Amino acid sequence: MESGLKTNMAEMRHTFFVDASCDLDRGVIGIGVVMRATEKPGRRPGPVVESFAEAYIGISHREAEKFAVFRALEIAAEYSAARVKVRSDYNYMRTTLKKDHASGTGLDRNDLHGTVLNLAAQFREVKFAYVPRRKNQEAHRLARKAVHECTPLRREVDLGLTAYRGALSRDTVLLSDPGWGFVSCDGSVYTSPGCSPTV
Repeated sequence: MESGLKTNMAEMRHTFFVDASCDLDRGVIGIGVVMRATEKPGRRPGPVVESFAEAYIGISHREAEKFAVFRALEIAAEYSAARVKVRSDYNYMRTTLKKDHASGTGLDRNDLHGTVLNLAAQFREVKFAYVPRRKNQEAHRLARKAVHECTPLRREVDLGLTAYRGALSRDTVLLSDPGWGFVSCDGSVYTSPGCSPTV
């Protein structure tokens, strides 16, 4: 995948805006992820590098937003990002992840929450930040597009927790769940790491 980035990833700040949407009748969740990056200091997240619209079955709608955070961290791993911020408009989930990540608790949980925390622990820096819904419209649009237009992939809630307890690497993180992929909205098939770039 061509990212267009020509600088050291360790010096970049990657910010991911995430959102999720659900079709309860079909049991499908859609997630939208907008990745921005910059090497400049300050609070601005930088220009959009890539956007993703993905649809899944096998994930509870109650976990949809947290799964979007998880996918953002997987994508960050693909880009070898070191300094990562994930922004969500679901503030309760965000504050819980922030608290547990800062205190190092919850790493032993064998669920999606624990998987997110274990994956987050592998980066040099991860921040879980809030974004008002009115400023998260692009991620929301992508999530709605995914749930209505993308062919969903089955991915179980058991996401291979132990894969994120060791050193972060392309083999352990991106290929820990062999055989999965998905069909993007344009019909292209992605098998690893499972991202569908839309812009």
